[in-house]
Amino acid sequence: MKVLALGGSGDMGRMAVSILLESPKITSITVADINLERVKHFIELVGSEKLNPVEIDVNDKDRLADLISSHDIVMNTVGPYYKYATMILEAVIKAKKPYVDICDDWKPTLDSLKLNEKAKEAGVTAIIGIGASPGITNL
Repeated sequence: MKVLALGGSGDMGRMAVSILLESPKITSITVADINLERVKHFIELVGSEKLNPVEIDVNDKDRLADLISSHDIVMNTVGPYYKYATMILEAVIKAKKPYVDICDDWKPTLDSLKLNEKAKEAGVTAIIGIGASPGITNL
């Protein structure tokens, strides 16, 4: 399985990527971030052959769509979520790819939930708000 880790070299993304590397089902993880040097440094520290660096500005919607389309699943840790959550989720739905994020902002959570029918129609599973905040409290 090819994972796209948007924001994968940030504080939360690094931890999620490290956990994903433990799964034998994961064949590759594209660590995508606006700061390519940080991505390369993270990958060098981890030293896994499964990791690939990519520079991406998620505001570049065409490039984002291309990147999403070439992966099996998208993990989004790009913040701030009030600015990026809905935009990225819409791109994922359009590409018909599964999606998870760690959004912990109430407004983008409500906005993302409004995309439920659109995701269902596209056959997309989207799990939002996983993690300690708000994930555990959501249970």
